Amino acid sequence: MDQNDKYLQYLIHEDIYLVKEDHIPADLDQVASGEKEDKDPDPKTVVVVSYPESNNIPEPARMFLSNILRSVKLTMEEVILLHLEKLDPEKGLPEKDLMHNSIIIGFLDAIPATLNPYFSTIKYELRINEHFTSLHSDPLEKIEQDRSLKKILWDRLQKIYKSE
Repeated sequence: MDQNDKYLQYLIHEDIYLVKEDHIPADLDQVASGEKEDKDPDPKTVVVVSYPESNNIPEPARMFLSNILRSVKLTMEEVILLHLEKLDPEKGLPEKDLMHNSIIIGFLDAIPATLNPYFSTIKYELRINEHFTSLHSDPLEKIEQDRSLKKILWDRLQKIYKSE
């Protein structure tokens, strides 16, 4: 205990007011507002679909997607659903929807050039890097009709969501 600590203890008799320097939080504004420091937030799941003839995902496909998400303990409200036709062809995926550890799943026939940085061109091959994990699979309607594609998709989803 140095001289300053002894003087503080003399002035302030309760230990509760004495804070050692190595325990002072880095961001005092954060402490004052009561916010918690979130070092590794939960990853966002971004789902990309393509329905050029419609502004909305058709109800049967929506139900199937909802069941897929439920299998990995997610809901439609917890994912970011993007329509390929509504994306800026120059920019690809909006950066505001991505973050460190994002999971991107594309239920697409083919990957357009603007999305090449995010997906493997080989269907059902996981692309894993330090910023995101992605999966390019067949469209929802095709998977729903094919039991073997359902098994492959389930296997890949287990790998993605088990590694979280």
